[in-house]
Amino acid sequence: MVKNMLRNENAMINMQAQTPNIQHCTPPEVSSPSMQDVDHLVLKVLDIQNTRQTMHQLQEELNWEKHNCPHQHNGLDKTMAEIQKVQSKIQQLDFNLNSMAKLLKECVDCLDQCQSRFISRLKLWRWEQHKATIGHPFDDNLNPLQTW
Repeated sequence: MVKNMLRNENAMINMQAQTPNIQHCTPPEVSSPSMQDVDHLVLKVLDIQNTRQTMHQLQEELNWEKHNCPHQHNGLDKTMAEIQKVQSKIQQLDFNLNSMAKLLKECVDCLDQCQSRFISRLKLWRWEQHKATIGHPFDDNLNPLQTW
C-alpha cells in the first residue's frame, strides 16, 4: 500500500515536471492583475465616498430649505426660481443615487473578482504545500499571500 502511494506521488511529480508550470513559485509582481484589481476597488470605494458626501450635502440643503421656507398657502406664493432650484436639487439627488447604485454594483463585481483571484492563488499555494510534503522543491516565500 505504501509502495503504491510512493509510485503515485512519483508519477505526480514527474507529470508536474513534464507539463510547463505557468506560475512556478514566483511571487506576483506589483503590477499583477490581482494588485490592479485591488487598486481599482480602492478607487471605486473613493468614488462612492465622494458621491455619498455630495448626496449628503444636497440632502442637507434640501432639508434646510424645507425647514426654513416660510409656510405658504399650498406653495402658491413660491416664485418660479425657487421651484426650479428645489427641482434641480431633487434631480441632482436622483442622479447621485443612480450613480451610487452603479458604483456599488461595480465595487461588488470588483470585490468578487479580487476574492476569486485570491482564492485561486490560495489554492495554488496549498497545492505547492502538498507537493513539498512529498519531496517537490518548494518556495517558502509567503509575501505574495501576505500582501493581498
